[in-house]
Amino acid sequence: MIKKAKPDDNWLPFFEDDKLPWKGAKVVKSSSVKARMAAVKAGTVKPRKKKKKSGPQPITRSVPDRRDQLAEIRAFFTSVPPGKKPIYIGIDPGVDGAVALFHPTKPGVVLVVDLPTVSLEVKGKKTKTKKAPRRNFFDWGVLWEMWRPAMPFADRIIVALERGHARPLDTGVTGFAVGVGYGMWPLFFVSHGIRYEEYTPQLWKARMGLQGEDKERSRLMAQRLFPKALLFRVGDHNRAEACLLVAFMKRELGLVN
Repeated sequence: MIKKAKPDDNWLPFFEDDKLPWKGAKVVKSSSVKARMAAVKAGTVKPRKKKKKSGPQPITRSVPDRRDQLAEIRAFFTSVPPGKKPIYIGIDPGVDGAVALFHPTKPGVVLVVDLPTVSLEVKGKKTKTKKAPRRNFFDWGVLWEMWRPAMPFADRIIVALERGHARPLDTGVTGFAVGVGYGMWPLFFVSHGIRYEEYTPQLWKARMGLQGEDKERSRLMAQRLFPKALLFRVGDHNRAEACLLVAFMKRELGLVN
């Protein structure tokens, strides 16, 4: 005989103690979830608190502050001394992508920033909350402001760019977004005299032992190779891949500095 799983009533709402209408009331144990819900609404029983998980919790991805990122990029290029040492940059394209900047004279110093985007309403079916669907698009103005401090060093920059392509099961909207996210970079680099190298994800991931692995594996590898880079969040796998692209490019081209 198959036993039915008991429903979990830990989802019951939690309020601050000073706002509890049942403050001082005795906690009554109920065998039925419905009876307990009725008791909570009546104010005769205190809802159960969720138990906090022990151990370290994963750091979730948060929306970066554009002003902070721009300030960090300006400070990065301000600290670059004159000379001929190359500045390596890795780019994981796409609206969820990132840019990794490697300092030419400070080994191990890597500045990683997310590509700036803006969320806009688009046509489509409304969500369950009756809100219009939204989609992220590149913020072209902020994206240019990110690259403006790099222009005086254009002849020293070498970029490792992941070549994006639509997959067979991608929708038309997804395929178009991938094309925009990748296609804008080659024209930008050629027009500003910036050297760049392209690598497909199948190539560089296979060479680095990441083919078929999940994104977390890439993040952990990048953390090990670049401990000073900010790659502590679970959602930093795109940042991590931007860093790994530079590592792969330097190995393929035999670049030491």
